[in-house]
Amino acid sequence: MTRLSDAIRVAVASVVLFSSGCAALTAYVPDPPIRALPPSLRAEVVAVEERARFGSEASDRPLGRLSRSREVTLEEVLRAARERANTVLEAAARLEAASGRLQTAAGALLPGIDVQLGGSYLDGRQVGSFGDVMGVTFGTFEPSAGVYYRVNPGAAWVRSERFRKEADAAAFEVREAQRYAMLQAGVGYVDLALARASQAVAEGLAGDAERFVEITQARARAEIGTGADVARAEAAAASARQTALRARGLWETSSIRLAVLLRWNTNDLLVPSENDLRTTSLIDVAAGAALRGEAELARPDILAAQARSEAAAREVSAAWWDLLGPDIDAGFRERFIGTDLNRLGNTNFLEGLARIAVDFAEVGRTRTARGEAAAARVREQTVREQAYGEIETALSRVAVAAGSLPDARNGVDAATRSYEVELARFEAGTGIGLEVIQAQNALARARLAHVEAIARYDVAQIELAAGIGHLDPALMRAAQER
Repeated sequence: MTRLSDAIRVAVASVVLFSSGCAALTAYVPDPPIRALPPSLRAEVVAVEERARFGSEASDRPLGRLSRSREVTLEEVLRAARERANTVLEAAARLEAASGRLQTAAGALLPGIDVQLGGSYLDGRQVGSFGDVMGVTFGTFEPSAGVYYRVNPGAAWVRSERFRKEADAAAFEVREAQRYAMLQAGVGYVDLALARASQAVAEGLAGDAERFVEITQARARAEIGTGADVARAEAAAASARQTALRARGLWETSSIRLAVLLRWNTNDLLVPSENDLRTTSLIDVAAGAALRGEAELARPDILAAQARSEAAAREVSAAWWDLLGPDIDAGFRERFIGTDLNRLGNTNFLEGLARIAVDFAEVGRTRTARGEAAAARVREQTVREQAYGEIETALSRVAVAAGSLPDARNGVDAATRSYEVELARFEAGTGIGLEVIQAQNALARARLAHVEAIARYDVAQIELAAGIGHLDPALMRAAQER
């Protein structure tokens, strides 16, 4: 019994219980990056901001033991993680900031508008060298309008391209936050399903133990059994009930963790959709040689690192333009004079200046930009190597888990036959109760081992899909439709 309890407590993976098929490698292809937030994600960001000002919805939730149940599917969990996880909303806010910087940089290439409105009063008592002029006054209303252009055009153009690349990177980072949130949610769903399956195994053991108690008690009343068998059976049943209770606690804990990640009501007890118990193939592992190339196209952290590297390279060019490029300072202004604008006309001012100025402070800024560009290239290579490592690790785990599935299934069959034989021998009076109890525990351990084997395979599949960049609710839908 102790071994069974330990097995439940230390279980680290769980089984994905949903209808499945075999999805091809390219079942889901992410859309190209866009710098505008999807409407659903934008609405979620606004909702979070409103709750921050007016209070959280959690304040209205009842506290206490989990009571209500809510059935969820893996597709639903991934969709919620993609749109509701706090890390995703934070990345979305950073995208808004990057878009604002891009707009600012692009505005530097456009002329500015200068509008002035003023007035003056001259009483005419002293006008230059003409002496005093008494009794004459002049009132003027002097509005003016014009445009100005002050920019280093080369630096402004290259820097606007830099911020465009940074906005692209921010858009990819939103997708990266969604990828990681969906990976966490997928593994959390698997944990939830394992806790549920472990509870079913523990309850099955408790049921077998209760039935064995009834058998030993009936044999004792018929004076063909001993009280020792009854005592051992009752002790085993009590231990099995405690194991089932702990399994229930693990289920509730897994539900709370997943609900916190998805920002759902933590008082709802989440129940994984359980149609049948079978492994789910999401990625065609036979195409392993093409997975790296697939990740280069679909994995958002690689694409974000590439965009950051390109942005840093453009900042180096902008720094050189700041150092050696010409600055343009030009303007045109029209000034209206007099009390009657239609009659007195206007005066035009046109000015322009192109200059080259060497600021030695820009030399240090150029050096800084070159160093940051080199660091960005190293980060890009680091991200790419980490992604390749994750893919290779997931492939290895898929292979190991797939190889352990037949043995786990055979172990359940063998333990079932052993239990049936020991129970039949005990009922025939040729066996002892301790052997039956040991066979019960062995059967429960075999069932847990089988569940864990399936779980390890499904977790490895989820990690492989996330490592390539294909983990998405659309992938789950495609798997179910096949």
